Amino acid sequence: MAHLSGHCTCGDIRFVTGAPVMRALCHCNICKAYHGRDFADFTIFRTSAFREESTGSVTYEVKKQPPLLKRGTCDNCAAPILERLTMPGLPKMMLIPTRWLTEQDQLPEPSFHMFYDLRVQDAADDLPKANGYLGSQILFARHFLPAVLSGKGKSAA
Repeated sequence: MAHLSGHCTCGDIRFVTGAPVMRALCHCNICKAYHGRDFADFTIFRTSAFREESTGSVTYEVKKQPPLLKRGTCDNCAAPILERLTMPGLPKMMLIPTRWLTEQDQLPEPSFHMFYDLRVQDAADDLPKANGYLGSQILFARHFLPAVLSGKGKSAA
């Protein structure tokens, strides 16, 4: 897969990344507020395959403890642009709102819906759907761990 690129609304935050690990949809209230949408559509990349080429800066916040996920917004346009995921024993990851990626035709289809019980409207697809915190975390792990452990997304930016 070719390198992927993207940027925030104002263009201050720009990046290039290698192949994605996976893509997912989340309906939790934190994601809905952060993304400003009915659900979050995000693509996950290895931090080692990610390169920021920004002229601006990003401010990160932790919305839920423990701080496994730091959510970043552009300091200029306030767009939700980069999320840093750190889990003990696993490679560091970047979660990028899919809408900011330029090469939409090169992205994988979403793998599943998390926190589907909090959805604003029903999804017209056959993707797996998990409800609640535990169910959503289990579904995430069932897709994420095999992808990471198989080396998916290792291509460098």
